[in-house]
Amino acid sequence: MTLRRESALRLVVALAGLGAALAMARHVDVGALRALGRWAALLVALEGLRIVCESQATRALYGASLRVSTRRLLYVHAVSHAIATAMPAGRLAAEASKAVMFTADVGATRVAQVAASMQTLGLLSSAVLALPCALAAWGLGATPLAAALAVQGAALLALAAVLIAALRHESVRAWCQRRMPGWEAARGGDDRVAVGALGWMILQRSLPIAQLGLLLSLLGAWDPLRALGLGGAAMVGSTVGDAVPGQLGVLGGALALAAPGLGLRPASALAMAVAIHAAQFVWVAFGAVLSWAGRGHRSPTRHEVVA
Repeated sequence: MTLRRESALRLVVALAGLGAALAMARHVDVGALRALGRWAALLVALEGLRIVCESQATRALYGASLRVSTRRLLYVHAVSHAIATAMPAGRLAAEASKAVMFTADVGATRVAQVAASMQTLGLLSSAVLALPCALAAWGLGATPLAAALAVQGAALLALAAVLIAALRHESVRAWCQRRMPGWEAARGGDDRVAVGALGWMILQRSLPIAQLGLLLSLLGAWDPLRALGLGGAAMVGSTVGDAVPGQLGVLGGALALAAPGLGLRPASALAMAVAIHAAQFVWVAFGAVLSWAGRGHRSPTRHEVVA
């Protein structure tokens, strides 16, 4: 696909998502949205905790090889989180941005290894969470959603297994060693810290479910199974609509479609989607400001110790 065609396709997808969001806006429960707005700060704080959790997963994977301050670590992840939230195929774009920002600190070889590990942990954490979400949806009688989550969880787990096997395969490791001398030497303690980093990533992926649980409680519809079911619907929607910038129209559509099967009104689900998008926008704007303010500043080298 040529660059022009790819850009045109992205524009079409973006306009489709925006059009869907505008169409659904007419059906939002405004009264529910007002009630949710009173707790907007807590919703924003939970979104910010996602940045902290991912930064800790990154710190665990790099270990002692990443000698940067907590401030710089959070700066990089605030910027990459904004990219992951707003961009189409945001997860890949976010990992690429982190790689660029950390290369001066640890070198391209180590960055490539950690980027591959983070992709694997992202797949595994989503697969782990798909199981309780599927069981919750099944328990509430939302069989189609439960089936979709079961398929998604199995597919993510299989993809993670393939990626792990590929990275451990002798021919793949030899290929990496030829193109990035020092690949084996830079492996560090990845295997020893992977479980801890996975824990941070599972927590990071659990926070959107916590946001939905908070919103349900504010609407007087709290049910842990319903929160898990809606979280699963959001996961399926994000996978299907990964090419849509900012998941505009995708999150609302996924929650509204799943709502009846989970005992919730679609209008209330749409209000929840708007509230979550608003919290995300705060951090997207914050990351954009940080990125703009940081232009022209030299990244510390790997030989510098940042206080």
